[in-house]
Amino acid sequence: MRILPNAGNQNLAVLIVVISGYLSFYLAELIAASGILSTFVCSIVMSIYLANLTPISQSFLRQSTKSYAEISEGFIYLVMGVSALQLFLGTSTPSNVIDVPFIFITLFLCIVLRFACVYGIGYLLKLGSLTELRASDFFILSYGGLRGAIALALSLMLDRGHYKFANHFFACTMMMVLLTCFI
Repeated sequence: MRILPNAGNQNLAVLIVVISGYLSFYLAELIAASGILSTFVCSIVMSIYLANLTPISQSFLRQSTKSYAEISEGFIYLVMGVSALQLFLGTSTPSNVIDVPFIFITLFLCIVLRFACVYGIGYLLKLGSLTELRASDFFILSYGGLRGAIALALSLMLDRGHYKFANHFFACTMMMVLLTCFI
């Protein structure tokens, strides 16, 4: 943001940073690429320019980003709650889509494979690392990654008319998210 010479343009600099994130997301969606990955890469690139902002602008940008993240998280839990209510009351999907064996096999495999991958990769990192990793660190990494807001959003996007088992995937994903969030 060195092209903005005076402090009066710092509001414009913050606006450019925010708009760049939105533009990267919408451009990726326009070309059928991953909007989430595009926003992630854009945030890494834009973090270089954060040092050029005034401390007040940096603080404003951080606080507004945190506030936006909290609002987004609340919206995700709202969608999850409404979807769970529809699933359990049977208003959005037929009641026969809750396939208990399929749900528990999926839950079991996700947990076992997540722990196996984290502990396996962690062991390899431990061999070449100077930093000591404790067993509690591995457990937190293993269990902390089982939340499924993105998986839930993807299962909601499945076209019910085109995919025969879309309701099964939605029910399984919802149960996976609920069980890993509250257990």
